[in-house]
Amino acid sequence: MDNPCNPGERPKPFQDYLSAGRWLDDLKDSFADEVKDALKQAAGRPFKSEWREIGRLNTILVRGVRYFIGESEIGDLVLGERSPGLYAPLLRWSGEMPDASLFGSGPNTVLVVAKDFSAMVPMVQTWAWVWSPEGPVRLDVEGAIHEAIGRAAAGFTGYETGLDWDTLHMGTAIWPECCYPGQAGLGFQSVEAWFKVENSRLVIKRIEHEEPTPALESELGGISGRLVDPVAGKPIGGATVLLGDCSVGCAMTGRDGRFFIRRIPPGKGYILHSEIPSLGYYLPDTAVDVVPESITPMGDVRVQRLAAVSGIISDAQGEPVAGAWVGIRCKQTGVRQVFSTDDRGMFKAYPIQAGTYTLESGASATVNKGPLLIQTNSAGGRTEWLSREYQNGW
Repeated sequence: MDNPCNPGERPKPFQDYLSAGRWLDDLKDSFADEVKDALKQAAGRPFKSEWREIGRLNTILVRGVRYFIGESEIGDLVLGERSPGLYAPLLRWSGEMPDASLFGSGPNTVLVVAKDFSAMVPMVQTWAWVWSPEGPVRLDVEGAIHEAIGRAAAGFTGYETGLDWDTLHMGTAIWPECCYPGQAGLGFQSVEAWFKVENSRLVIKRIEHEEPTPALESELGGISGRLVDPVAGKPIGGATVLLGDCSVGCAMTGRDGRFFIRRIPPGKGYILHSEIPSLGYYLPDTAVDVVPESITPMGDVRVQRLAAVSGIISDAQGEPVAGAWVGIRCKQTGVRQVFSTDDRGMFKAYPIQAGTYTLESGASATVNKGPLLIQTNSAGGRTEWLSREYQNGW
């Protein structure tokens, strides 16, 4: 969880931030609550801190401090030097924070922390600062992006894509504000924008708006089908089915599992997909062609069961490691998910799609990052395919 700091917060000697001392007790926010809670649950495991020099934001020195219990990261700070030897936080983060970086933009330097939450759709949250005579000023990145979208197409909105900070460029799909991304039925539109930093804000330099060539209503097509389970072929109702990246079309299945997506521009190789974690299913990417003036029937579309993987992290002495993070990355999709162990050293990664994964751990044991095949049980229920102790690696 992030906590942008009060610019008036009283600076403290840098050494004060290297221990969980009085400065933390003085805080009354979610960061302090979560870090204190993690310390209470440490169960005798050692606390430590690490720091690095990030660089200079124009005239102020910026440093990062990370806090650990054992090998598990519990919190991060980004600190700016207000006066010689005295620092105040720019950002506090409970858990593992993305690295802070400095970028040059003309005469300005920009300090950036960007967290990519993207899964099925792009979603990047950004914290960025520039220097002013009054001190660090946070840039309104999301506001600048939506200003560019509004100038290109009034009444439209788009994804939170963040910026390429080397070029101050952004690009996103857009759709009318009154609609869900897949409900407009207007075809794909996109906006690209380039910015500059001026007077402590992001100023638009150039905008490019790609509008679809409008298809005549009589030329539009559609698809239909029925989502069914992988064993008995029973219909799956209440599932959201997406075509493309949500900008093309979407529908919710009825009680009979049927779905219809209409008013789609003709084309080949549209990708249909869905994920229903509450029911333990997902629909792998399925290609479908759309022809003009016709509804393409897909018939029964069988979903697959989501998988799970579980295990125990233990140290070289065979003792379980509590609070260690476990990351798994799917070779097929590149998607990485992170889970943590409980007080018994156990973890469970769910939901995940079937595929080949690499695993890594924040425990002190050496980790073998070789591939692991995760399968699902077609006979019903999810399979905990892996359940064994991991000592000195996977």
